[in-house]
Amino acid sequence: MAVLVEGISVIVRIEPIERKYPGGWVAYRDASPNATLCADNEISRIGFMGPDDVKRFISKLEQFGLRHLVDGKAQDILVIDQIAGPCSPCDWIEWGHVGIDEELHKVGACRLLNSKETKVFLPEKWRYDESLTAQFHFIPGDTVDSQLTLIRTKDGVHEYLDRLTGATLFHGKPTQ
Repeated sequence: MAVLVEGISVIVRIEPIERKYPGGWVAYRDASPNATLCADNEISRIGFMGPDDVKRFISKLEQFGLRHLVDGKAQDILVIDQIAGPCSPCDWIEWGHVGIDEELHKVGACRLLNSKETKVFLPEKWRYDESLTAQFHFIPGDTVDSQLTLIRTKDGVHEYLDRLTGATLFHGKPTQ
């Protein structure tokens, strides 16, 4: 099976969650910091829009004994960028772009290495037309202040005006 890769995805193996996270899978699921969680029976994914949120989330997981990197290689946790792919070497996943909904749309996805399953698990309320995949827009961190104006923040989502294009952009923040 496979899980969606969108934005900056934190992939965590289910087996170490069950062994190390207090309360196991149910507690991990219930503590998800946003609505992007999806999982098959081998790996889970939670997506973020910024690297600082990813670092905070991984730091929290490491407090419970889950391991991100050992000698520069992903152990229990892997970070995958929607465009660039895995952010560190990892010998337990494979990733790429696959078709969903009768192959009309392609999304980034990853699965445990050598898995034969092809179904892609998506967050519960995820819809392609509203997704980062369909509406992807990247602004380098060093140009944010000169390019964006914060309009408002509501329910953990920052709404910005892109002064170069006139577009309205959204940046979601974790709730925890």
